[in-house]
Amino acid sequence: MMRGIVRPTKVGLDKFFAQLNSEPFLKNLPRYRYGTKDIHYVLLGYKHPIIAYGWLRGWDDNWPDKCLGLIVHPQYRRQKYGELLCRMLLLAGKQRNLARVRLHVHPDNEPALGLYKKIGFAFNGTKRADGELIGIYCYD
Repeated sequence: MMRGIVRPTKVGLDKFFAQLNSEPFLKNLPRYRYGTKDIHYVLLGYKHPIIAYGWLRGWDDNWPDKCLGLIVHPQYRRQKYGELLCRMLLLAGKQRNLARVRLHVHPDNEPALGLYKKIGFAFNGTKRADGELIGIYCYD
């Protein structure tokens, strides 16, 4: 059960990531910094401090396309929490007048690929140097 969507704390994220050390697709996760222009949110639960962590970043680094990322705690996957947080991040991007958002995902991460395609990200086979697929979401 979800309790709310809030900005993360360093302590909360450190505990969250410590529980996910063995996750196969985790690498290069951004760390929340106070005073950032980037968007970072967590879903908080009653039984578990953090259900999911999501970000929309690129303002601090002046990226032309902002990058969305999302991780859901294994106990809470396939319960629509990832979709909820992803849609909220995309709404935040729309409120900042973005034209599009990109993300990258490992080609073997089928649950994530399915979620992103359902939400409207397009994948044309373009890959990063590390082999991850690049998806693009375009606002209307």
